Amino acid sequence: MEEKPDATATATATTVTNINDLPQDILIHILSFLPTLDTITTSLISTKWKPLWSLVPSLNFSYTHFPPYNNFSTTRQFFSEFIDRTLILKPQLPLKKFRLEFIYEDRYGYHVDSWVRYAIKNQVLELDLDLFIDKSFHIFEPEAKPNYDFPFSALRNSKVRVLKLCRCDLTLPANMESMNLWSMNEVYFDQVYMTDDTVLDLFKACPNIEVLKFEDCYGMENLRLCSEKLKRLDLSSFYTAERELHLELDCPNLVWLNIDCFEMGQFCVKNLSSLVEFHTFIVHGLEYYGQWCKVVKQLHRIAHIKHLVVQNWWLKVLLCNFCVCVHY
Repeated sequence: MEEKPDATATATATTVTNINDLPQDILIHILSFLPTLDTITTSLISTKWKPLWSLVPSLNFSYTHFPPYNNFSTTRQFFSEFIDRTLILKPQLPLKKFRLEFIYEDRYGYHVDSWVRYAIKNQVLELDLDLFIDKSFHIFEPEAKPNYDFPFSALRNSKVRVLKLCRCDLTLPANMESMNLWSMNEVYFDQVYMTDDTVLDLFKACPNIEVLKFEDCYGMENLRLCSEKLKRLDLSSFYTAERELHLELDCPNLVWLNIDCFEMGQFCVKNLSSLVEFHTFIVHGLEYYGQWCKVVKQLHRIAHIKHLVVQNWWLKVLLCNFCVCVHY
């Protein structure tokens, strides 16, 4: 006798395979991974989907996903207007993430300021501004175009935990200790101008930074990183024509370190007693051999590490009695 299919099992299978039957909170979670333009587009699916975009706790304004118009200037203008309209229509709800991809022009300074302040006002946890995106977007851009001046003072007493800035300038307030950025524990700066004092002030305002990445940053002469909270440090693409950068590390709780294409005059390890993994890459060229030697001379200060990751071009420099796990 042929068995009839179980009605409960069939209903369950239907529920699982039909996305419209998923609970609203799951749908909102799925939408949070999409660019905001795509999230808004889903409101056309059905009546159930119509309000969901406004409840998503993240905003991802992706310039690369925005439909291009006749020229870059028109595309930028329409993209800016799209962001303005979206923020007006979206309810004032706490944000987990605010990400902006945009090719900045000075005339959009007021707009970007208002978007940043909107995110902070809505208690954003992760603030990510990428105003470079890719080289291909700058082929027809003026070479001396000014960068966006990020209003650091707007972060005062905010709940931002992760701050990512690409191609921005920093204007720091006079009394950084009063910023009260206790919650900020991850900072990623790419193509950001910073002086030695800027770095010191950053740690004064954000004493609990655990993850720090500087990539292609400039303006520093003596980079001294002294922190008991820092656990991961990534220094990449530091090549300066004016002068070599002096680097000093005093971070007793640092467990992961990457030094990638970093041109330095002096490299001093004071305290990296907790370091577990160290990555380093220096450009393959005889003119950079001296840079590699400066790194190698400090290896005896981190002989306790478990993993050393290097490029195999320079492996012959390693001492044979340096007992670590080498990956290449």
